[in-house]
Formats: sequence, structure tokens, C-alpha cells
Amino acid sequence: ERAKMPTALVTSLDRAAAAALLDAAGLRRFFGALVTAEDDMETRAQRLLSAAIKLGRPPERCVAFVGCPSYVTAAHNCTMRAVALMSPHTAPQLAGADLAIAAMDELSVYNVRRLFANAGSEFMDLRKQRVNERDARRPRPSASALEGPPS
Repeated sequence: ERAKMPTALVTSLDRAAAAALLDAAGLRRFFGALVTAEDDMETRAQRLLSAAIKLGRPPERCVAFVGCPSYVTAAHNCTMRAVALMSPHTAPQLAGADLAIAAMDELSVYNVRRLFANAGSEFMDLRKQRVNERDARRPRPSASALEGPPS
């Protein structure tokens, strides 16, 4: 709330049940958007993208807080960062996450913002790729040509 980060809850519950649970836990005010069963999204990635759209944020500027390896994959497929909560899964099972934590109180706004410190560097540099492709098309000299004629 103090960090002024927009947040959404993604759940397979219907909207009424999700709202009731958030109200009972006193958490409703922390979520600006809900993606629920009524949104009729078929895949995890679609649910996450729907949350980004409802928040008005590009997916590459979003963090998904997840609890299972399949949601880590879905977040990355959407170009989102993934912070995994290690329960019931272990750190090795969640190795693909950008950050794995045992409890939410281990997390700070600073750590979340650090997830974006190298934004863009993980994507392929097409210029480098084209140079490498050009090099790969050139015939390479054989080992005997490099050694010179036999003495």
C-alpha cells in the first residue's frame, strides 16, 4: 500500500468467493483488480495477462507472486518476473523463479524493484545474432589448411 504498486489477485474462485475471502482477511484494499473464474481465461498465462491489462501495466513491468512451478513458467511466458513462495514446493522445484522466498515478510519493495534492474538484458540482441549467423555461414578452414603443407 505504501509503495503504491498496483496489484491484482488471480484466482480460480468465482468473484463473490474471492471478494468474501479478501474481506474476511482484511486484504481487499490491497488489490485493485481481480481475475476470477468469471473472466473465463483458459490458461494460467491468459489469467496473468488479464491481470496486467486490468492494472494497465505492460506484462514486462509486472511481477507474479506464485506458489507453483507451472505459474513460474506462465509468468515467464508472458515476459513477467516471478517471485515464488516456497510452500508446499521446495527451492529446487521453483528454481526457474526470479526469486524464491519462504515467507512474504522476507520481501521488500527494494527487492521487488531490483527484479527490474537489468530489464531488457535478458532478451536476445538481434544485432549479435545476425553477426553470429553470418559467421556460421562462412566456410571454416579445415585443420589441415591451418597447419600448412606437410614438411
